[in-house]
This record gives sequence, structure tokens and C-alpha cells, in this order.
Amino acid sequence: MKMPVSAVLAGIVLACLPALTGAGFAVTHARAGADVLLRCHVQRPRGFSLLDVTINWQQPGAVVHSFYKGTTHPEHQGERYQGRTQLFPAEFPKGNTSLLLRGVTPSDSGNYSCYAVLGANTPLTACTVELQVTVLFLFKAESGLDSRLGAAGMFIVLVPLLLLLSFLMCKDKHRQALLEVPKSPHQMTHPSQDSLWPLCLGRAPGAASQGTALQLHALRCTRLLDPLLLGGEGTDPG
Repeated sequence: MKMPVSAVLAGIVLACLPALTGAGFAVTHARAGADVLLRCHVQRPRGFSLLDVTINWQQPGAVVHSFYKGTTHPEHQGERYQGRTQLFPAEFPKGNTSLLLRGVTPSDSGNYSCYAVLGANTPLTACTVELQVTVLFLFKAESGLDSRLGAAGMFIVLVPLLLLLSFLMCKDKHRQALLEVPKSPHQMTHPSQDSLWPLCLGRAPGAASQGTALQLHALRCTRLLDPLLLGGEGTDPG
């Protein structure tokens, strides 16, 4: 069974050194696309030699950066980290084993562990950094590019909301229009003959008719009202 390279390197370091000390746990925030420094400081050696330095940055199941025997070993590095990491050998005598990770993405979020020893007869120091990468759609207007990105983000957010609001308003107007559609002629009610008589006679309801002329006028109104009460149009006999 083939063991992961990270497990082999960690095993070698642990086997060569008697003790392990912790340098703590930290949380680092970064914006997607930015470079981020994963900080780690370990015990400073009394007598420093670059050939005695062993540093192994890793994530669970993947080697992020490996340095030993005075140089970096990219052959042990995970493919996704190649060309994106950097240590600072000039800082090793100060106990600084921080790692620069370039162009971070949300998939880079997670815990990064550093196992380091900077000299002979010094303990192995381990520190863990949790990286949290966020994606921002609205940027501060610190430059012309940020302003354009901010405007684009607002456009992307507001346009769907406006379209949804317009759709709901049109739907409500359509429903109101359907409720206000006039009834068909078959559904319309026609006035009763009793209510039309006074209007035809030109008198108030209950008034008594007088004379032959009024009777003839009533007969004329009857011919006018009969088709109307049946749903048609009256005709004037002349």
C-alpha cells in the first residue's frame, strides 16, 4: 500500500525530533482572487543553518509546500498549489515560517497546518491556520475597476427584482380586468314593465291615466316596451 507523501514527510520529521510544541490556532480571512499570508512563528534556533530547516505546510491529504535540505521540493506539492506558494528563507532565523498563497479561491478554504523545525536539537513546532475565502459581488469604490464591478453587481441584483415586480403588477391588472368584464346579454336583467310604464307615460308611478289620448299613448308605449322586455329593440309604429 502506497502512503501519501505528506504522511511520509511528517513521519520523518517526527521520528527525528523528540518533542512537539504547539504554536496555536489562527483564523485568516481573504477575498477571492487575492494573495494571503498564512502566518506561523516557531521557536528560533540558537545556531542557524539552512540545511537543518524542515518545513512542511499541508492540508488534510495534500502537501501545500515542502522545504528541506535548503530548498523547496515542488515534486511533493499538490497539483493545485504548484506555482502559487512561497516561503521566505530570509525570515527563518527569526522563527518566521509563514506561507504566501496566491490567487485564493473559495475551494482553498480550510485548515492549513505547518510542521517546522529550524535547527538541530530544537523541537518540532506545529501551528494551524484556518483560511476563510469569501466572494464579494459589491466592491468598495476604491478604483475605477471596483466602481464598474460594483455597478455590475447592483445591476445583476436589481434587474431580476424589477422584472418580478412588473410581472406581479401585470398579473394583478389582468385579474382585475377579468373581474370587470360586462355580462353577456343573456345574463343581463331587463327592467320590469311596471317600472317602465311611468317613464313611457311621462308620469310618476301610481298616477291615474286620463282620457282617450292617454290610452292611445299607453298603447303606443306597449308596442315599444314588448320587444325591450323580450331582449330586443322596440319599434315606433309612427
